[in-house]
Amino acid sequence: MPPFFVQLRFPMGGRWVTVAVADSRRVAAAYAGAAYRHARSDDGFHADCVRIVSEEELRAVSGLTGVREARAVMAEQAVGGSDS
Repeated sequence: MPPFFVQLRFPMGGRWVTVAVADSRRVAAAYAGAAYRHARSDDGFHADCVRIVSEEELRAVSGLTGVREARAVMAEQAVGGSDS
């Protein structure tokens, strides 16, 4: 089963930010709901959009660079590289 990336977009940001990854769309949806309600940008803004994309879908809309960025963010968070 492919990974599903949960991504948020914040006002004034214009970029999608990966906040979670899951092995199923159902689990990703639970993460997405929680992230959308609670996440804030560094400027204090709430997210204005949330999406769940498979690796294949992410590659189609963002290219290989988008997939690499999503995986890098998740790897950094997994080893404690994030303040969140």
